Amino acid sequence: MTEQRLNELQSRGYCHSDFLSLDEQNMYFTLESRSGFRPGLLFGGFEDAERKVLYYDLEEPPISVVEIKPSVNHFTKVPGHRDYLGSLLGLGLDRRVIGDILVSLTGDRAWVFCLTKVADFIVENLTKVGRVSVKCQVSTAPDMALIVQRKEIRVVVTSLRIDSLVAEAFRVSRTESKQLVENKKVYLNGKLLQKAETKPEAGCKITVRGYGSFIFREVAGPTRKEKLSVVLEI
Repeated sequence: MTEQRLNELQSRGYCHSDFLSLDEQNMYFTLESRSGFRPGLLFGGFEDAERKVLYYDLEEPPISVVEIKPSVNHFTKVPGHRDYLGSLLGLGLDRRVIGDILVSLTGDRAWVFCLTKVADFIVENLTKVGRVSVKCQVSTAPDMALIVQRKEIRVVVTSLRIDSLVAEAFRVSRTESKQLVENKKVYLNGKLLQKAETKPEAGCKITVRGYGSFIFREVAGPTRKEKLSVVLEI
């Protein structure tokens, strides 16, 4: 997705983009801040989706969910996200028409968020994931209780700076967390983070490319050593 294409979308009505990556979403946020740019809506099929569709004047974006299950009772080898994505791309699909892929806690099925125009194609043509035969059907977004869930943890930080939170969340040094920001790998609510000293508000989602994401929930209180105990959902 290019800046020109985003400008074209905002000038039209009743339209939508393909699924946007974090970098593409950040490009949109940059344009949105400019005077005269018409803001749209971003949605990926569920609340915490990473890849999202930008749409204008539609009640909702044309996103469908395809459920993938083994034809037998279970997978001989439980596939992961990469296996599902590889099988979908092996059908000749463009990555841009595929959103997030959620795998169940037990690994016995997955849900693929995709543009509605390719949902039937996936159902008809995806017959294997790896070496295992599968069957697909258009479904609804899964109960998130079936998906690997985040858990709340408490960490102690010297300040609420995002580089400090990233260091504790992913067990890296402060130097490494600063480098992640400098290398443009850290996003705050989908927007590229510019300053390591930024302090997030409660409920903000921090995404680090190559590591994952977490939600800053709250400050639990000060510690005896004048540091802060904070709650993260990771």
